[in-house]
Amino acid sequence: MNQTVFLSNVQKILFNKVYDLFVSDTLDLSHLKAIADVDASEDDVAFIKLYAAILFLKNGSHKIAIELLNEISKINSYAEVLLKHIQEHNSFKPNVEVFKDAKPYAAWGKSKLAQTYFKTTVKQMAELTTRFKPSDGKVTIFEVGIGTGILTATYMNEMAQRLNINKITVVALDQSQSMLEAAKSNLEKICKVEFEWHPICKKVQDLSESQWSEIKALGPIWFTNAALAMHHVPFHIKSTLLGKLADISKYVIVTDIEANNDLPKEDTPEFVYSVTQLYRYIFDDVKSSGLSEEDEELGLNGFLFAESLIMLNNVRENRVDYHASFDQWKESAQKADLKVLDAHVNIQLDQIRPVMSTFVFQK
Repeated sequence: MNQTVFLSNVQKILFNKVYDLFVSDTLDLSHLKAIADVDASEDDVAFIKLYAAILFLKNGSHKIAIELLNEISKINSYAEVLLKHIQEHNSFKPNVEVFKDAKPYAAWGKSKLAQTYFKTTVKQMAELTTRFKPSDGKVTIFEVGIGTGILTATYMNEMAQRLNINKITVVALDQSQSMLEAAKSNLEKICKVEFEWHPICKKVQDLSESQWSEIKALGPIWFTNAALAMHHVPFHIKSTLLGKLADISKYVIVTDIEANNDLPKEDTPEFVYSVTQLYRYIFDDVKSSGLSEEDEELGLNGFLFAESLIMLNNVRENRVDYHASFDQWKESAQKADLKVLDAHVNIQLDQIRPVMSTFVFQK
């Protein structure tokens, strides 16, 4: 599979010069200046400096990294947030544990991007569940990564009204007990339809065979919904899990962020570019969303930035987040012998790069 998705040939040549110097342990400011002095766009020159700063930070050279970040912090929001973090904590490591508390995720949920994702997904879930109606009187859904539950509760109301459903059995999976508690509370507040609650505090890839059987026994499961959840699973496991989900439910609906944060090797230009450009886009959105100072701080530093640092600091096996490209999702489905019933881009970053896509798979 192609591991370079977002870089042009010119960018690959340019950015790989920085990587080659890093690998050969000869990366310094004089070499970097020679690379940055080429006829390149302002954004590409800024990325060269951001990329080098990240590599210097990984080598413990904080002073040089701060100098580079200072040069670009006004034109690159990722550099701005990273600079502030280094100055305050003198560390390239995250200072919070992601998903330990539901509040930072809920704070990000107030941003323009999150609200667009929310409204688009609710609309799509209502349309998809109308197209792919339940074949049994009992309605059971499996929510992988239910999060705060607000999205689930909202689309449950919509589809219950459209299809005249009186009761829904919700099998709710999340790795965070705090999220599960928030989800149950939000379903109780928002849901207009009666529901039966079955929580499981675990990552989907860590479910035991007996737990898979227990989930299946609660069925027949109409559909599995995995919204912003399956990017926590690496490519070599995605196809296996999609197959397991399709074995226990009639339809598997996946909505997720699109990036190339899975297959590329750590520290390579494609990987660092994919991570920092994606989160730069999300940071810009958060900063322009008119959030309170507290919510902006929680969303950025309590969730998003910490998530990106985990990816940048770790080898592939420990990245935690493995955002895949549109084609990689299709390949995962193909490897699991699944049919792609629906696939489309929901939100676009620019003319080239999507941000979020939805798929419907079936055995």
